[in-house]
Amino acid sequence: MIESGKQASEAWACDIGVPIADNLHPVGNPAIDALGNIYTTFSGSRGQKVPVAVFKIDLNFSMKPFLNDLMNATGLALDAEGLLYISSRYDGFIYQAAPSGNMTVYVEGMGVATGIAFDRQRNLYVGDRSGTIFKINPERQVFVFATIEPSIAAYHLAFGPDGYLYVTGPTTSSFDCVYRVSITARWKCSIAAWAGRRAGFRRKRQPVRGGFDRRRKGVVRVTPEHEAELFVSGPGIVGLAFAPSRALVVSTTMRSTASTLASRVCLFLMNAEIIAAGSELLTAERVDTNSLYLTAELNNLGVEVTAKAVIGDDRDALAEAVRAALSRSAIVILSGGLGRPKTMSRAKRWHWRSIASWSSTRKSPRRSKRASRV
Repeated sequence: MIESGKQASEAWACDIGVPIADNLHPVGNPAIDALGNIYTTFSGSRGQKVPVAVFKIDLNFSMKPFLNDLMNATGLALDAEGLLYISSRYDGFIYQAAPSGNMTVYVEGMGVATGIAFDRQRNLYVGDRSGTIFKINPERQVFVFATIEPSIAAYHLAFGPDGYLYVTGPTTSSFDCVYRVSITARWKCSIAAWAGRRAGFRRKRQPVRGGFDRRRKGVVRVTPEHEAELFVSGPGIVGLAFAPSRALVVSTTMRSTASTLASRVCLFLMNAEIIAAGSELLTAERVDTNSLYLTAELNNLGVEVTAKAVIGDDRDALAEAVRAALSRSAIVILSGGLGRPKTMSRAKRWHWRSIASWSSTRKSPRRSKRASRV
């Protein structure tokens, strides 16, 4: 909002993108485990051997090497047991990696393997960009599941809450689309079409349903009614994923003027919770003014506060409150008196380093009229 005297412009909501890792080369969606650890790739050009193929970013936004001996890591997906699966567009293999980093070949012969995704029955789907979607059951039997138009880059696969498989990928067509594929009937349909290339959520040119302008680049949100709207603006977006806290993680790949990769992974903070600690706040003599101040400041930054709680000097109750808040919110802030040292020790271990890390890496937001920028 722009204010001048008594006049003010129309207000627009703005989410905040925090860069959490750079100097990468992702070509697909990142993967996020149940604890919130983020996995992303340095894929490299075709046939290029890189020192580290997959990186792991922990809750403190510390990036560490995870897998080394792998050529052209492309798609990432986690199964229900927390095992990471990686596709290689170089050799057509799907690799399986344990949390310890031990890697084995899961299946071979997947063509130019790109995007991968699991359904609720633990079947793995692999997109061969030459035009085939493979289905691999838990016994590692391989079936041809669907055929679609070949992609000039990579397929991106994801399952929706409706149980359908959604597929995107830039093709030679002037009008690329999002495919929705039925798991039982094996039919596909186009639910939204854009002119220009589609990689993850990229598009160019001309208006579509809902008044969306295709000339703007970024992440497009498509409603269940198939209405499209720009959600995050920014160039070079190649993948995205949602964390357990509902934060949006976006990966980008761009080349600078020196023809070097300038890629990064960004975290978009969707919501926040505030926990006021201290038994004195549960009495009639003390008012929790800290939460009011924090709410105002977070709202000014475009962060929605979805819940507040007041917890007394009870270590177990405080730890449980922090644990529950972290499971549903991107930001959790503790305020108020910390009480005796033993009271806060467990709660501190649950959240304090993550909050301090977020504060130290947060950049000043750059507002745009309708959406945030990567």
